[in-house]
Amino acid sequence: MKIYLAKKSVFFHLICMRKKVDFFSENVIHLAKDLKSNSPQDSNLKKRIMLIGMSESSHLHSWINGIAASGIVTEIWLFPSDFPVKKHKYANIHVRQFPYFFFGVLANLTFRLLDILTDRLWRSYFLYREIKRIKPTHLHFHETQHGAFIFNAIANHPKMNFLGKVIVSTWGSDLIVYGNIESQKEAIKRVMSWTNLLTSERTEDLQIALKHGFLGEFKSPVYITIGKRFDLEQLGRTSERRLIIIKGYQDNHGRALNSLECIEKLSSIMNLEKFIFRVFSASESVKLKVELLKGINGLNIKVLPYMPKIELMKFFRESRVYLGLAISDGLSTSMVEAMSLGAFPIQSRNSAAPDFIVDGVSGGVVDPWDIEGITEILAKALTDDELVDRASNINVQTLRKKYDWEIGLSELVRIYD
Repeated sequence: MKIYLAKKSVFFHLICMRKKVDFFSENVIHLAKDLKSNSPQDSNLKKRIMLIGMSESSHLHSWINGIAASGIVTEIWLFPSDFPVKKHKYANIHVRQFPYFFFGVLANLTFRLLDILTDRLWRSYFLYREIKRIKPTHLHFHETQHGAFIFNAIANHPKMNFLGKVIVSTWGSDLIVYGNIESQKEAIKRVMSWTNLLTSERTEDLQIALKHGFLGEFKSPVYITIGKRFDLEQLGRTSERRLIIIKGYQDNHGRALNSLECIEKLSSIMNLEKFIFRVFSASESVKLKVELLKGINGLNIKVLPYMPKIELMKFFRESRVYLGLAISDGLSTSMVEAMSLGAFPIQSRNSAAPDFIVDGVSGGVVDPWDIEGITEILAKALTDDELVDRASNINVQTLRKKYDWEIGLSELVRIYD
């Protein structure tokens, strides 16, 4: 009977959603203020962490592995803000992943259909049910637009009464870009009203958050990929390498076509025959441009097929230059990985790159729209052997100081205090 009534309830609410009837009542409770005064930190409650984020993201997997390594808890709950493909397995931690027993193509299609029918409001309803059932002490939203927005519909629900700690971790463009888009501002303000702790990979996010009404605690830099364990193996001289690796995203944020335009421009002013260009994670428009550069300009360039990260790292290890452009980013994981393996990094400045790279010394920090400037630093990296060798040594030391695994774990522990 209980199962029957539960199904009827869900069916009823989905009908309401389809008719644009928001059954979550609106009131003006400032949840962040209430939570601060009723935090479970003052009690001996066992930590129960619920993550809300993109279950198919390698960034979120890295964070979960960090929780496992830290020993904070041995079990967490994961509510997906994307479309679940499979149930992921982790070492040293039990991840209870919604919908628990229902994965694969059918789950993916079901999630997509419900998103269309309810404008994603069904996720808010099920998240509400899961919070009431699990009773977590920590709600942690990874990324704002996909993750935290789900909670907006239920944050002020009179029956919620959640007295735990609410954390939002930005992933790069959450506030820098979308905080300036009119259609996003109201939803971001609602997120800022109930967030206890906001983490960011860049300190600049604080000023934007304050403009949107944020009154909670702010931590930065907190890197969503936690950190890296560095080995001491010899990588060889960067100046002896001929490979240039290019990040191929061309989407809302990525600007790989600008990278290829710089390479095309460079090919008209210097001989690139001895260099090899490879593009990873290429969008369709980027694949077409690569074929044109190969056919018309005669460059040794092609798109890499999808491959596991461990295979991609082999290309980073052989790269002289890493080139990644975006209109906004946090700390680019691929940039860090390429740096750690000796590649000379060129990264757009509207990211966390300025905290890791000294422009013109240990890499290039560039305007993603400045074709002339990017071409100039790329040409220098291809011709100045002393520059790239010196940069390699500087970057390894920088990463050991700023992006160490143990430092990341200690920061993670403080987040869940």
